[in-house]
Amino acid sequence: MPQNSARTGPGWAILLGRALFHSGLLIIVLPKGGVHAFAFYPACILIGLAAILGRVGGTAPSGRSPQTAALILAASFAAYLAFQAASFPGNPFANEIWAKANALLGYAGESISVQPSATYEGMFTALLPILIYVAAVDLFQRDDGAFRLIRFLGILGGGFALFGVIQIVWLRDSLLFFEKIHYRDSLTSVFVNRNTAGTLLGVASFVLLILTVCEVRNIGGHSPLVRLFSDPSLQHEDKLRVAVPVFFFLLTLLALFLTKSRGALLATLLAYLVIAPALVRDWMSRRRDPRQPAMSARRRIGITGAVVVAIGLIAIVFGSQAFTRLEQQGADIARLCVYGATWRAFLDNWLFGVGFGTFENAFPRYRPIECGIPYGIFVRAHNFYLEGLFGLGIVFVPFLIAAYWHIARNIRTGLKTRRSLRYVPIAAAGMVILVTLHSLVDFSLQIPGMAAYFAATLGATTTICLGRSAMPRSSSDKPLRLRGAASPQNARDRETA
Repeated sequence: MPQNSARTGPGWAILLGRALFHSGLLIIVLPKGGVHAFAFYPACILIGLAAILGRVGGTAPSGRSPQTAALILAASFAAYLAFQAASFPGNPFANEIWAKANALLGYAGESISVQPSATYEGMFTALLPILIYVAAVDLFQRDDGAFRLIRFLGILGGGFALFGVIQIVWLRDSLLFFEKIHYRDSLTSVFVNRNTAGTLLGVASFVLLILTVCEVRNIGGHSPLVRLFSDPSLQHEDKLRVAVPVFFFLLTLLALFLTKSRGALLATLLAYLVIAPALVRDWMSRRRDPRQPAMSARRRIGITGAVVVAIGLIAIVFGSQAFTRLEQQGADIARLCVYGATWRAFLDNWLFGVGFGTFENAFPRYRPIECGIPYGIFVRAHNFYLEGLFGLGIVFVPFLIAAYWHIARNIRTGLKTRRSLRYVPIAAAGMVILVTLHSLVDFSLQIPGMAAYFAATLGATTTICLGRSAMPRSSSDKPLRLRGAASPQNARDRETA
């Protein structure tokens, strides 16, 4: 691509791809998180077209390509699901018990999956987040492009929280486009389940934290917070740019508390407690005058401790309803019983599993009577990892390791090579910790809208972590007013800290 292409503005493929990408995200998030086909499949088409346009119009990355690694993982996963769903007489890998059951029902095919159609359908659900991740990295290249996407995600997350607060106060029977039937005493926003809503709100809070830190640092000086409140020369517009993300950040946390989701609240709290020391250390190192001596270890520990205590107090004060539920109800005995049954079912089918997406079909055979029926039929295991083992078999482990290794490597690169934007990989690590912890007790990642939002945030933060600002300027982006994201100084911040 010509070096002077920056003057011509974004190419038509990138502009159209971004429009389709944004539309696809809205369609899959807003109507109940894309759990119904009328929202899910149109979103797949839009995101698929956006990914193609991103491949066509994007600038070829220098060095390692996260898109290539993600596409290889997606292709391998799709091939394995096709292997599970392949149904034909005499299949040597077919599950013997289910093959006999099919024969009694007059069905001649034999397959690993107990329900091949469910496995084929589940392939779309599993591959869409990977496609969103690839499209995000291709369509929003360089730091300024990534911050464009982060801003959009912040608006989407803030809007999600705003509607949730309106819902809990005035519209308890509404899911925006549908009637609300379940969890009428809790905030769920446009989702059906409060736990999934809590996970998205937790991730959105990290997105808005990134925008808040960016705008505060744009104020400039060694003490931007002090300057924000004391410098009369600052324009009202500068203060408003800080106030807006701060307002929605706090609103998102308030909405999270109102979900009453024990798992989401505890996972978010733990994630913030883990990353708080790194954020404080990064903030203090950036604001320190080079002429001043380095901050003592005692003072750093004191400041970090104060931040941790503040986070804990906020959680206790505003999360009282969720903690009250935790104290009154304690551990979910039925869910723990299902965990044990799912593990035993995995041991019976450890090699190839029972088929991706077939938990509802296969689990009743393994469900012990002592689990009770507080939820009726268990459609999901309420544990992402156990259900993955049950459905995919032991092959789930290398797939999971590959995905986490890819994400962790990108975040590690950002922590090592970014200086003024180091808070972005720190916040990305917080998102991953949050989702990982909550996936131990719930199925939020299995809801398309939640998975799509998380994949888009990973795409945006990956671009920044890998220092795409080192690439030649392309027609994909123009500089943003986010001075912390697009300034010449930050284009040189790949020097190792």
